[in-house]
Amino acid sequence: MKKRTFLAVSMFLLIGIEYLYGQDSPGSADHNMISRYIGSVIDGYEVQEYNEYVLPLGPAIKDSDGNRVPSEKLLLEGKITRILYRGPESKSTLEILRNYQSALEKAGFQILFTCSDEDSGYLFHLHFYKENRITNTKTSGQPFDM
Repeated sequence: MKKRTFLAVSMFLLIGIEYLYGQDSPGSADHNMISRYIGSVIDGYEVQEYNEYVLPLGPAIKDSDGNRVPSEKLLLEGKITRILYRGPESKSTLEILRNYQSALEKAGFQILFTCSDEDSGYLFHLHFYKENRITNTKTSGQPFDM
């Protein structure tokens, strides 16, 4: 049986004002397994040599305390690379997302879960930005509006 390496990539693709995001964050780099969308820049970058990561695999539900949590999740351990890209103004977030999905599938990855804002948008905003935020962004750590 062939060993498979699973990569959890969280990419936040936001439309930005080009003059603020014209160059990559200092010390950042694209991941070696997948390239960026043409015209995107790296706004935030963080690498942890070894840590754990909770990957949501299902839509958000409310727990007994009323908090939104993923209905299914997978606990991963290993090297974590997080890259926050800003997409070109002329492209929609959906176009960039579909491009990444296609590139990941062509590279041999399997898409485990996708969601819309209605299913889990706020949960993922909370999980990826508030709780696990990349703090060293060019835009002072404020890539999302609540």
